[in-house]
Amino acid sequence: DTGCGVCHGAYHYHNVLILPDYSVATVNFESMCYQPYLLDLYLFLRKTLEKNHYDYSFFEAGISGYSIYRHLAEKDFLFLYLLFLYPEKFWKIANSYYCMNKAWISVKNTEKLKTAIKQTEEKKMFLKELFGFEL
Repeated sequence: DTGCGVCHGAYHYHNVLILPDYSVATVNFESMCYQPYLLDLYLFLRKTLEKNHYDYSFFEAGISGYSIYRHLAEKDFLFLYLLFLYPEKFWKIANSYYCMNKAWISVKNTEKLKTAIKQTEEKKMFLKELFGFEL
C-alpha cells in the first residue's frame, strides 16, 4: 500500500507558484482526485526531469523534499519506477493524432515524437542509474 488520499492530480511546476516572500502556492485543482499520493510526486518528477534531461540531482532534490513529509520505503521507489516505465509522452502524442481523425501526421507531431524518443533514451539511462539494471 503506497497510501492514498485526495491529490492534486496534475501536480507539476506549471501549477506551483513561488510567491514574493518565497513561500509556495499550488494552483489549478481541476484534476483533484483520490489516488496514491505517489502519483502527484511522479507527475512532478517526470515533468521536471524531462525538462532537465533526466538529471539525477533533480530526482534527489525532489525525493529529499518529499521525504521530509512522507517516508518513502523501497516499495515506493519500485512504484515510482513502474510509473516511469509507462511511455506517457508517446501515448499522449499517439492519442492526439488518433483523436484528430486525420490521414496524415503533422510536422508538429513528428517533432514531438522525435523529442519523445530522445527523452525516452534519457529516461532509460536515468532508470538504469537509479535502479542498476536496463529496461
